[in-house]
Amino acid sequence: MIDKSVILNVNGLDIRKNSIYVVVGKFDSSAPTGYQSYKGGVTKMPSANIAELRGCRSLDIGNGAYIWDTGFYKESPCYKDVHPDVVKSQLESLIDNVINPYEKMVGKGKLSNTNDEFWTNHLVALSLTRMYQIYLTYT
Repeated sequence: MIDKSVILNVNGLDIRKNSIYVVVGKFDSSAPTGYQSYKGGVTKMPSANIAELRGCRSLDIGNGAYIWDTGFYKESPCYKDVHPDVVKSQLESLIDNVINPYEKMVGKGKLSNTNDEFWTNHLVALSLTRMYQIYLTYT
């Protein structure tokens, strides 16, 4: 049976409709012994009240040009080693569950990989125990 609440899988993480995600430390089996027992195998010590700002990855394609690696188009570099059938399925889900509902609210083309103003200025603060809620029920 297919779980219809899953809209896509990113590096083994199922992204589901109407879900809350919390930032936690990532287990590292190669962490030194002290970290294994004291911090549960987390080698980057997450600290409360400290955040990392992250934006969409961009890649230099030469001659001073770059592209935004949004994953919202089939040529997106993040799909470099992904089977075309998986890419097609992921894109269909992203279009139906993310792109179309979001752009219906804020305007067409906002999430385009050529929208430099949006992707340059859109940063997300990642911090320990911060919650992110995924609402994908727009109509």
